[in-house]
Amino acid sequence: PPPPPPPPSGAPHTVQIPDAVPEATLLPFKFDKTAATSPSGDVLGADSRSLLLNNERMYPVSGEIHLARVPAAQWREQLMRMKAGGLNMVAVYVFWIHHEEAQSQFNFTGRRNVREFMQIAGELKLKVLLRAGPWDHGECRNGGHPDWVLTQCGRLRSTDPKYMNCVKGWYGALAEQTKGLYWSEGGPIIAVQVDNETSDWKYLLALKELALSLGINPAFFTKTGWPSPAAGYPSDYPMLPFFGGYPDNFWSNTMGPVWSPDSYMFSPDPSVRTERNASAQNQGERGSVGWTVPEGYPWLDVEIGGGMAAAYNRRVHMDSGDMPSMHLCDVGDGVNMLGYYMYHGGNNPHSVIHTNNRDAPETTLQESSFQPAGAANPMPSISYDFFAPLGEFGQMRDHYHEMRRLHLFVESWGSVLASTVPVPPAPIPADNTSLRWTVRSQGLNGASFIFVNNYQRIDRLADKTMVRFELQPTANGTGRPISVPSVHSPALTIRAGLWFVWPVNLPLVTGVTLKWATAQLGPAVLNTGYPAIFFIQTDYDSEGLSAEFGLELDPGVTIVQTTANVTVEDGVHVFRNLPIDCEHPFVTVQTASGKPLSLVLKQNESGDGIYTAELAGEMRVIYPPSGTAVLVDGSSVQLRLDPAAPQISTKYLGVFPPVTALVAPNGSQIHPISADGIFGLYPINDPLPDLKLMYPFQTMVSPAAPPRDVPKASTGKAREPNATEWEGAAVYNITLQFSQGPHPPLTEYILAIDYVGDAARVYAGDRLLTDNWYSAYSVAQGGLEVGLSYLAGETGGAGLSAGDTLTLEILPLKQSSLQTDVYLQSGLWPDFDGKDSVQYVHQLVSKYTLYTNYTVVA
Repeated sequence: PPPPPPPPSGAPHTVQIPDAVPEATLLPFKFDKTAATSPSGDVLGADSRSLLLNNERMYPVSGEIHLARVPAAQWREQLMRMKAGGLNMVAVYVFWIHHEEAQSQFNFTGRRNVREFMQIAGELKLKVLLRAGPWDHGECRNGGHPDWVLTQCGRLRSTDPKYMNCVKGWYGALAEQTKGLYWSEGGPIIAVQVDNETSDWKYLLALKELALSLGINPAFFTKTGWPSPAAGYPSDYPMLPFFGGYPDNFWSNTMGPVWSPDSYMFSPDPSVRTERNASAQNQGERGSVGWTVPEGYPWLDVEIGGGMAAAYNRRVHMDSGDMPSMHLCDVGDGVNMLGYYMYHGGNNPHSVIHTNNRDAPETTLQESSFQPAGAANPMPSISYDFFAPLGEFGQMRDHYHEMRRLHLFVESWGSVLASTVPVPPAPIPADNTSLRWTVRSQGLNGASFIFVNNYQRIDRLADKTMVRFELQPTANGTGRPISVPSVHSPALTIRAGLWFVWPVNLPLVTGVTLKWATAQLGPAVLNTGYPAIFFIQTDYDSEGLSAEFGLELDPGVTIVQTTANVTVEDGVHVFRNLPIDCEHPFVTVQTASGKPLSLVLKQNESGDGIYTAELAGEMRVIYPPSGTAVLVDGSSVQLRLDPAAPQISTKYLGVFPPVTALVAPNGSQIHPISADGIFGLYPINDPLPDLKLMYPFQTMVSPAAPPRDVPKASTGKAREPNATEWEGAAVYNITLQFSQGPHPPLTEYILAIDYVGDAARVYAGDRLLTDNWYSAYSVAQGGLEVGLSYLAGETGGAGLSAGDTLTLEILPLKQSSLQTDVYLQSGLWPDFDGKDSVQYVHQLVSKYTLYTNYTVVA
């Protein structure tokens, strides 16, 4: 049929794309190819554009987790959750103080067992960036230096022989723990970062040579790309610089907002950043310290904010949407590795030398105002939650799922993406009224991607109407313009809060090119007899932003079936009015070789519930029932069900391509009852009837003393309470009761405490389980929680038996503190009801995660 007549519309957003982009260049330095080659012959590499695997571009997605801030019994589960979030790599600070708190008394047991952690990561096929110190920061006491180092090791963080000799002892012990675990030895460790955030490049070189001499031999050595190196920095420096940025900062001492609007805008010069959000460490304001990607090196991230911590003086309050939109901007600007800090929150280990008062703020292994050296940010003593995608106790927050949307795209299309370069429009939009967008491209004759962000932290951006894009040739270019959507389609409305990436001129398979799509590109499963590519609807409401696809089909390629309206416009098949059907293809084509290809559009809300995993030797797409996460460990499919999610009467697990059967926990085989579109549907057991409910209630033991006047620490920041001041807290007993019946075999229990006050601590006996600075988070997302099951292996199961009692301490919050000493957004202040201070428990909430594990029969 003929195309519809062009509708009236405004001028398109345009960008000029050259026919081709410059080729990548070799790295300025030569790295050890022996260290970069695995026993199986897989070779890691890098050039000026990206990392490489067997000379193919790779796009790592990494997340930070600190092994000693997670109980050892939880490592496998939490690493599986990270992998299910779309990560293929983890970054790990290994803090010296956690392993040699007392001089010459190394501790690599329990939470501190570096070797076991790395082995589990390798078993799960997660690559590792080991961040070895000797100084890390990471909000650790003294930045990771043991106290004894401060007085016995000469000039710290320098080539002073006395200091380097101390470091030799640490690196030697770490080398022994990681022996056999490097890439060249068949292990997961591909890179090692030495020290952190220093301009002393000669010192870093000395650390690198020391590490090599002791057997620390990764494929790459890395450094943080900030601050700018000292004078004389060689252009062929033999380490890969890694970068980052945050949406806000807890380390400021400003009584006002210092969040980073620049983090939500695309950059006109992506290789140079003024890190307003990361520069206020010493000056309490946005400042101007930044970083530049050196010529000839790829732009790789290791610290793009997965969340943000709250300090005592600065109660940063994040929303889940603050993170993935910021990450998109980095990818649009040209970053070719996503590295999140933090991706998994932490629960700090206890001191092994301060046993008489190991939980006192003065002796905590976390950063504090009381520590003898370092930045002395006033952090909680135990909690390092960071409002990370996976919280302190592995809680799967909303942005854990939202971030996976971008990861699904990168997983299948990262090698194409990494071959593109930023081609921003001129001028680049840099205000709140213009549409924020940019392009990455191989050239107008190759693949391109349009990036759009209409989200900004704190400031709500307006809906953008009459939107269309046009990729145009340069003045001397030979390519043809590409309009998105079609020039015959109505212009689009991009609602506030949306962020996305759309493909343009992307080859899908031989003979089939996706000229454009107004839908988020998702996973591709092509190595199967019935290949399919999945897309995610851009908006929850399709009225203003309906999905449209333009396919260019070579001769011999035929449309087998479609549920859309199709027109042919300038040789392109345009698919409109797609039914939102999450499982059935909206089009199936057959290539000239006779092989089919199906395209599937998932609803926006269900798109964040898609998982991918290798099962029975094939990459598969899995969609579970609502509120269920899917973890995979070899042939085991492990479901994590949130009973608070909307439930349906019959639960199915959809798998594409289907497997022969699933083996249920009782040993029975579950075969697909039908095919739902291209998915096999497997009825799964409902564990809800077996759930043993937890009923917590609190009783006040003693009221709070009058609130303290907040003093200043030596840093000039408000000082957190010391051990003596905590004696003035209100004290509650929390008693746990359970419904009758046996525990289901696998249930995770979390106690959420909805309180108002200055700060809170939760104990089991004399053991501090966690603590919290009140930051106005809800009981649903980010508030004070205690992982009873998570900590059970270290607490003897405290809180998991009827009649168990925990102790809750809460300090009152003075209204005057929020006016002069402690920053919290004014709209988030509690209701003081005419009083000078406030402190109370609003409610206790029980949270559950039900575990059900299945085995795949191929």
